[in-house]
Amino acid sequence: MSPCLFLGAQGVPRCPLVYFDVIKSSGLLLLLDSKAKRETHVAISLPSQAFSISQHSQSITCFSFSLEEKSEDDVRQIFLKQKRRKAPGPDCVTPACLKSCADQLAFIFSQIFNRSLELCEVPACFKLFERLVLAYLKNITGPLLDPQQFAYRANRSVDDAVNLGLHFILQHLDKSGTYVRLLFVDFSSAFNTIIPTLLQTKLTQLSVPSSICQWIASFLTDRHQLVKLGKFTSYSRTTSTGAPQGCVLSPLLFSLYTNDCTSTDPSVKLQKFADDTTVIGLIQDGDESAYRQEIEQLAA
Repeated sequence: MSPCLFLGAQGVPRCPLVYFDVIKSSGLLLLLDSKAKRETHVAISLPSQAFSISQHSQSITCFSFSLEEKSEDDVRQIFLKQKRRKAPGPDCVTPACLKSCADQLAFIFSQIFNRSLELCEVPACFKLFERLVLAYLKNITGPLLDPQQFAYRANRSVDDAVNLGLHFILQHLDKSGTYVRLLFVDFSSAFNTIIPTLLQTKLTQLSVPSSICQWIASFLTDRHQLVKLGKFTSYSRTTSTGAPQGCVLSPLLFSLYTNDCTSTDPSVKLQKFADDTTVIGLIQDGDESAYRQEIEQLAA
């Protein structure tokens, strides 16, 4: 599969002409910009060695996450949620284009995404597909996430973390001969510390299918980064550590990466909000051994 799905762009108002490298025989797809009310023909062509959609449409099913009829609707919903004024990605295709042409593009993109899953490889220009993988990961890992992680989760907030922490402290201080020790930890450049191979091992332990683990490993390795300042752009460099900032998958991947960072002693509570961690030592009769042991394990 070509690392670039979009080979050219021009044409639709606020909406580039897109050439999809996905179909064996040439064809035309009629796109309608609903706001401008103009019809635009988008050429869909492909070299002879490319894969055939019809050949795979019935046979590709990956880890019980099928991108066929149901997933075509999932892709459509992702497109419809795009904000028109957001900047385009590296392929120069605007969110306005994807939103306006959601019905026409959903099937094509569902096949492209499914092909990526089958090969366990991530083309450089993938962006929206991350949301589908995110939804799948949340579904299978949600019940396994550490209940003391309060960030990036539905119906949880920093207020919940503070209130629960205060509850632990006040409840403990009601007993005689007690006091509390607190340690506040902040991971420096947290997302950049993720090691893909170690994350892959942890995902396997959480019963994430191997195909998705390989896909995520591909997603995190050989990423190109550059710096743009005004009209000047730096040379591109490749990195194979960390998770990209601003990516919808990165917060969950970090949560899964640190999911096993928990306390093994009931007298020590380890609360997390993203990369901010609070160690609460509930000390009884001056015995701080369990608290200090948990800190040593955290720092190891």
